[in-house]
Amino acid sequence: MKEIKQIVARISGHRNRECYTILCYAVEAARHYQPQEPKMKVILADVVDMMEEKKELSTLSKALSRVAADIWEHGDHQELWKVFGRQTVDPPTPKELVFRLAEYVWRESGTPEQQIAYRRWQSAAGAGYGIIAKIQEPEYHVVTSPITKDLDTVERLVQRLNQEQTPVRVFEERYLLGNLLDLMKN
Repeated sequence: MKEIKQIVARISGHRNRECYTILCYAVEAARHYQPQEPKMKVILADVVDMMEEKKELSTLSKALSRVAADIWEHGDHQELWKVFGRQTVDPPTPKELVFRLAEYVWRESGTPEQQIAYRRWQSAAGAGYGIIAKIQEPEYHVVTSPITKDLDTVERLVQRLNQEQTPVRVFEERYLLGNLLDLMKN
């Protein structure tokens, strides 16, 4: 959420208004659906669940309309265009604002939602089994040397890495420090 607040602060007009808090919650909710874009009522229902002070969907919808107008009238258009990836002539709709911000955060942050696929590989020389980590977007691969001769151990480790969607940087760091197999002890 900190990242979202920073991006919203860069594009905002009067960012101390409550509608900006609602925008941040809506972007956080929409980020979890990336790359899909569900109906706004789904996002707003998620926002209601996230907020401590419960609000009606219609109140949230009006707040998002106010924040879109405020950003267009008083915000930084250059920063807004960076988020959108293009210059816009017309003010963004609330839905467009929420989903473009969510997409931007998702794309820039390298969040766990990127779906990291871990799998084992077997050494042709019989030295054991290693692990391959692959991210689709942006395309990225990490391959270890053989880390164990035990097939069961490497398969359980791969299963755990996939279930937890262990970030690649954590995976790389543990591998380089020689404690990747320690994940099996927890």
